[in-house]
Amino acid sequence: MNVATSNSLLDAFDRRDFEALRHLVNSALEAAPPKCILHPLGFYHMTLASVAARRVRIHYWPIGARNQGTAATPYHDHVWSLCSCVLAGTLENVLLDVQDDEAGRFQIARINQTGNVDEVLPLASRVQPHVQSRQAYSAGDFYEIEPGVFHFTDVPPDRAALTVVRAETVIAGGPRTLVPVGFPGHAPSRDPVVDAADILRQIRCLLPPNQG
Repeated sequence: MNVATSNSLLDAFDRRDFEALRHLVNSALEAAPPKCILHPLGFYHMTLASVAARRVRIHYWPIGARNQGTAATPYHDHVWSLCSCVLAGTLENVLLDVQDDEAGRFQIARINQTGNVDEVLPLASRVQPHVQSRQAYSAGDFYEIEPGVFHFTDVPPDRAALTVVRAETVIAGGPRTLVPVGFPGHAPSRDPVVDAADILRQIRCLLPPNQG
C-alpha cells in the first residue's frame, strides 16, 4: 500500500471517521488484496498499512463453524495501544481482571514473537481471571484497549464481524496470554492462507461498495 493511502487510514482513525475507514478498506481490498493470515485466536487478519510503530489491519470472524486457531485460551493482552472500529456485525470486548491465586486454574505465559512463529512460554505462578466488564459494539462504533490489559473478543458463531484496527507499539517485548495450569507451551506459526479468495468474497459481502 502506498504512503498516501496508509496516512489516510491513520488520519481517518484520528478523526474517528467510520465512513472514511470503510471507503479506504474497500479500496484497499479492491486494488491489491493483502496477504490473509489465520490468527492463533481463530480470526483472519490482513495488514493494510504499516508506518513506523503503527499498523492498520482488518480482523474478520466468519459466521458459522470457525477454525479454532492454535491458542490455548482466548485470553491475552497486547504490547500496543489498540483502537478498533467495527465495520460490520457485532462483537463484545470483555476486559479481565487477572489475580494471583494459588488455586487458580491458569498460568500467565509470555509470547516470544519471531517472524511468523509465536513461542508460548508459561510462567510458574497461578492466576485466575475474572470478568471486569463486557461491552457490545456494532458497525460504526470505536473502542480502545490499553497495552498490558487482558481481554478477549466474543463473537458468537451465529454472527460474522469485521473490524479495522490501528495498533501502535508502546511496550518492549512480547504480549502475554493465559494457559491452563500444566500447559507445556508450544510454538505455532502464523502461515498465510493458501487460497483466500472465498474469505475475501465474504468480507466484501459485508461491506457496501464504494459510491462514485
